Order: sequence, then C-alpha cells, then structure tokens
Amino acid sequence: MKEIRITQITVDEEAYYVMYPSPAPAEGPGWMILDADGGPVCVDETVDDLRDDLPDEFVDALEAAARAAVARRAGEPLEERLTVPGDSAFEWAERFGWLVSCGPGEVITPNTRVWLPYGVPHIQPGKDLAWLMSFLSANCRWEGAVALPPRVPAPPGGVVVTAAELAAGQ
Repeated sequence: MKEIRITQITVDEEAYYVMYPSPAPAEGPGWMILDADGGPVCVDETVDDLRDDLPDEFVDALEAAARAAVARRAGEPLEERLTVPGDSAFEWAERFGWLVSCGPGEVITPNTRVWLPYGVPHIQPGKDLAWLMSFLSANCRWEGAVALPPRVPAPPGGVVVTAAELAAGQ
C-alpha cells in the first residue's frame, strides 16, 4: 500500500464515496464505500450483507461502481479530501491498517508528509508500514512533529518524511 485514495460514485442518483488503499493490501478489505455524509456503508468483503436491506440490483450496481473506480485508480489522495470521511470511516480504516489517527480529523496515511523538527530518529530495519504510520503519529502527538496538509510548506529546519518513504528506505 502506497496511498489511500477517495472518489465519489453515483448509483441510482445517490452519491457515495469509495475509499481504498492503492495498491490493494494482501490481506483485509480492498475498498470501503461511504455514504454521502462520509459514514461507512460496507467494505468489499461485506457488500453482500447489504442485500438483507436493499434490492439486489442496487447492491450489484453499488459494488460494480466501487470496483470500477478502484480498477481505474479514480479519485485523489485522501490527504486532498480529508473532509469527506467521517470519524467512523477513519476508525474503520484505522482498524484495517490503512491509516493512523493522530487527533480529531487528523490522520497519518502512507503518504502524509510529516515534518520532524529534530530529524528522523534511527529506526530498526524491518518495520512495516502500519508501524511507521504509528511512529509518525506518535511523533505528532508528543514530539512536536507536524502532519503537513498538501501544498503547505514545512517550517524551517527539520526534515519532512512519509511513512512510505521510511518503509522504502529500510
């Protein structure tokens, strides 16, 4: 997984969002459907559970739209649309290991740029992406690091890294 992406889909004139890691993880859900308010509806592994409450044709169309969006890598990085997912969607995504919360409405994804004021501490080789996102989140909470929104320059000094960069450098 290198990034989390989000895109809007429309099924029967109703707006939904699809949030997904790219590339898909080896284990766990490959995508999550959010309602128009950003709340989680289902993941690819549980989409059939919707058939208890919704017509099969609608569920089929919803699943097809989600799969098509993921297949064409639609949308933009989650960092560009942090206002879309609701808190419960972030909780689900954190449970899946896609991201780590570092405060209300703030998350660390594989590509979140984090400014570390004192440089990058030595990290033992072999740490996985989830551990590295947690490491950066902890630095934001306790060490004065700052998760930088897209296109926001870093303060002077220090270093800017992402969890994906740290993982690649090991």
